[in-house]
Amino acid sequence: MKPLSKKIRKISLIISLVAFIIIGPIVLAYSLGYRFNELEEKFGLVRTGGIYVHSDVGNAEIYINTEYYKSTGNFLRNVFIQNMKVDEDHLIEVQKNNYHNWAKKLPVYEGYVTEARTLLVPIEIKKDAIFPFVNISGIGTTTDDAETIYNPEYKDLEILFGLASSTIDTEVSLINEINGKLKINANESSSTTSGLATSSVEVPDYFIKLGIENPEELDNLIIDNDELAWIESGDISINWIGSIDQIPYYFCDFKDCVNKIELDWETDISKFAFMPNRKDVLLVLNKEGLWAAEVDDRSSRNIFPIYSGEDLDFMISQKNKIVVLDNEIFYELDF
Repeated sequence: MKPLSKKIRKISLIISLVAFIIIGPIVLAYSLGYRFNELEEKFGLVRTGGIYVHSDVGNAEIYINTEYYKSTGNFLRNVFIQNMKVDEDHLIEVQKNNYHNWAKKLPVYEGYVTEARTLLVPIEIKKDAIFPFVNISGIGTTTDDAETIYNPEYKDLEILFGLASSTIDTEVSLINEINGKLKINANESSSTTSGLATSSVEVPDYFIKLGIENPEELDNLIIDNDELAWIESGDISINWIGSIDQIPYYFCDFKDCVNKIELDWETDISKFAFMPNRKDVLLVLNKEGLWAAEVDDRSSRNIFPIYSGEDLDFMISQKNKIVVLDNEIFYELDF
């Protein structure tokens, strides 16, 4: 094949340079979030933002400002919504059959990606009853007679809920529960009749910074790494004590971050826990029942019923399942 002439090579080089000079800035601007302004009468570039939506549930429909956008997949459930108009809130809705609708108004800022995580809760939650006794066919019952035996799974749950004693001493269990959350200084000498060593608790600095001198007085205190939460005057106080560089998205709106979020309720909260595998969702118990409530308060919180009833109690089992105690029967929730 005959090689290109010097003149043609020179022309090709010039064309390539011109194309690079024209296209290069456009590609760079696109990568930085700039888009051609198609919504205004004047021509120009505007910088956009985006929203990244995490979803634990597949095949859910996503709507932006009431307009259908796309559906999540079975495996790729997270969705990155690009090219969104900045300096205003956008309504993001996620819907799926047989689930409560999730909705959030989220701000979009120039050149940033706003993060959110859906809370999709089934309308009907499957629950497996665990009875005190089982018959020879393995069917649960509340009747204690010659044809039934005591259910060992029920016994384990009684211990979990503190309704029955176990072979582990209560004081030892308490120390093990606190250990790793508060610094424990165990004394060598013993002053108890059981022969257990007495212990004193050194209050960590983060409690002092929060103005708390005695953490043991806090109701329903939960310490999960750098996130602290407890019940205060019937509401829940959620506090971040870690580095500002690692603060979760729901404490921030990109302009300001807070170290404290309040989950207030019209009815006093009697108990709470973090939902299994979620640090941004609380299980909240009041006189009306058990609820799932978002920590994220950037717009109206999504709050959904988990189990309705009065005089309930609940715990997270060793299987990381939510277990509700209702009228002496345990119910393991599956969703």
